Parts: sequence; C-alpha cells; structure tokens
Amino acid sequence: MSDKQLLINSIVQSPTKITSIIGLAKNSGKTSFMNWLLEKSSFQKVGVITTGRDGEETDLVSNNKKPKVIVPKGTFFTTFEQEVSKHSGLIRVIGKLPYRVIGKQLWLAFSEAALEIEIVGPTSATEK
Repeated sequence: MSDKQLLINSIVQSPTKITSIIGLAKNSGKTSFMNWLLEKSSFQKVGVITTGRDGEETDLVSNNKKPKVIVPKGTFFTTFEQEVSKHSGLIRVIGKLPYRVIGKQLWLAFSEAALEIEIVGPTSATEK
C-alpha cells in the first residue's frame, strides 16, 4: 500500500481528527477531494471551514463552473445569508459571526440534512 493510501485510510477511519486540505493553486481539486473525504469518512462531528469561497456556481477569477460543497447531515459550516435562505428548513442558524466577506455578513450554521451548498470564510482570523 502506498504512503498516500495509508494517509487517506488513517484520515477516513479515524473518528477524531482535524484535517486540512491545502492547495497551492486555484482549480486544483480541493473541493472535489473534500467532498470525497466527507463522503467516505466516519467523522462523528464535522465542521467545514474555508479561507475564501468554496462551492460557488462560477469562479469569479477564471469564470469556470465550480463543484458545490456537499456537507453531510450534522455539519457545522459558515456561509452567507442567501445560502441559509436558499436551504431554509434544512439549516439551523447558530448565529451571525463578526466577520464579513465581500461586504456580506458570515453566518454559522448547522445542516439538518445533507446539502450541496456554498461555504464562505474570512481570509484571516483577524478580518472583521
């Protein structure tokens, strides 16, 4: 078994992990890999965050179509109010956060069902 497969197996099988997916370029498959990992994992509690935007319809820089983020039922995530409204009844709002991205307030939410959604986060922990 390759080192890569051993790493993937250890992430997928562990119920308690903090996992980061980092890429050095746009459109390199980070969201697709995260969706695969969330689908295959046995994580008990899941929180999905980003430093930017993931799951938007179209990339604002390259104009390429983007995959939605697929969050499992029981996932905490941050997003915009428009996504909360779009999935009304399937999301429990935890609260508004003191962060803004592109001038819009960030919300902390919890998925009551599996969702295809856009997640958004500040570019730094000090950004408000």
